[in-house]
Amino acid sequence: MPPSIKSFLDTIDDFLSQSKLLFINDEKYILKTYGREVGILKWFAISTASWIINAYPYTTSPLERMKREVGFLKTSIDGVNKPRLYVIDWNSNSIVREYIEGETIDPAVKSVHGEVAAVIARIHNHGIVLGDTKYFNFLKTSSGEIYIIDAEQAVRSSNTRYMAWDIVVYLITIMYKLINISTIHKPRRYREYIEYFLQEYMAEKKNYREVFRMFKKLNIGNTVALLLPPPFNAYLLKALLDSSSYQ
Repeated sequence: MPPSIKSFLDTIDDFLSQSKLLFINDEKYILKTYGREVGILKWFAISTASWIINAYPYTTSPLERMKREVGFLKTSIDGVNKPRLYVIDWNSNSIVREYIEGETIDPAVKSVHGEVAAVIARIHNHGIVLGDTKYFNFLKTSSGEIYIIDAEQAVRSSNTRYMAWDIVVYLITIMYKLINISTIHKPRRYREYIEYFLQEYMAEKKNYREVFRMFKKLNIGNTVALLLPPPFNAYLLKALLDSSSYQ
């Protein structure tokens, strides 16, 4: 039996991880080093897809990725949880940050998409876009808090094109997960999860109409078709295009 898409994504993410668990006086921390080779590999697929429709200003530069993430982690945003920064070493292009005790969000749980949508909308309201909104960049703690743990493509911008791309990236990656869950097998269920995310984003985002209209202007059909297998790409594309006319 061929490996599932979920297993493939998880394996690639583990392989390309730049973060290592660090123990100091029995306390856990995360050491992250922004390596050049890993950076190029990590961003090749997603930045290529973005380049097709000029959707986001990705960078593979280790120094620039570090600057972006440090800038994001040092910015206070109401309602957005981020790890604390403890050490910033520009010479080695590395940081030591807080270890967050939690689990990667489970895309099979409908309610979590509303929570993540609210977090992304708050970040957008603050004039920041993320670029990398893969679902496994969000953790949920035992107390129910959502943390974003990877922001090395985050930039300050109010560009609604970039905001729309953040939504597209998140929804594509949760679709990969849902494809492999036997209990989520009806097309209407996929649509339900996507629409729930969009509705919760709408509830939090001040100018959501301008963001949603970008789904048509981005001409994302080819990109979604490239990144998702049929008929799932059709489910996602229809939901996005329909949302562009929300009032």
